[in-house]
Amino acid sequence: MDSEASKAEKPAIQVLFGSNVQKYRKKAGLTQEQLSERLEISQKHLSIIETGTQFASAPLIGKIAD
Repeated sequence: MDSEASKAEKPAIQVLFGSNVQKYRKKAGLTQEQLSERLEISQKHLSIIETGTQFASAPLIGKIAD
């Protein structure tokens, strides 16, 4: 496998977590803006998590779970 390609790949769990956050946010009828306000993070940060670009911190995962 090409090392440049492997650097660009996102861990599967990160992508799955992000897609689940998005799925359940929509199921709850919330916009990214509304959920990000409840989580006390920026809308951009939530977007980055939902796309699987960045994983949420442990404290943030706890807030999401609540």
